[in-house]
Amino acid sequence: MSGEEFQIEVVDKRQNPLLNRLELDIMIYHSSSGTPSRFEVRKAIAEQFKVPIDCICIRRLITEYGVGKTRGHVHVYESPERAKEIEPEYLIARDRPSEREEQAEAEG
Repeated sequence: MSGEEFQIEVVDKRQNPLLNRLELDIMIYHSSSGTPSRFEVRKAIAEQFKVPIDCICIRRLITEYGVGKTRGHVHVYESPERAKEIEPEYLIARDRPSEREEQAEAEG
């Protein structure tokens, strides 16, 4: 699925200076296809906010049944090191691309 098959709207944006991160509530519209993968969402947000993909952690994605909308909560950190210090390991592992996505990324 390419970024053209879904659109991301930032519903709420909060700066958290204590943890050096931006906290986003997002809405993803994907009416013509299924829910985009976490990796695709991270990639689209990285492009939108012009930060490395490793600085983004998706906390939650909740798809509404039969509507083609997904609500999400995302943290955007200033550095990948800061993200690894704060976010739990299971979330970092969950956000890694699958083998199929890694191959597609390598092929370009």
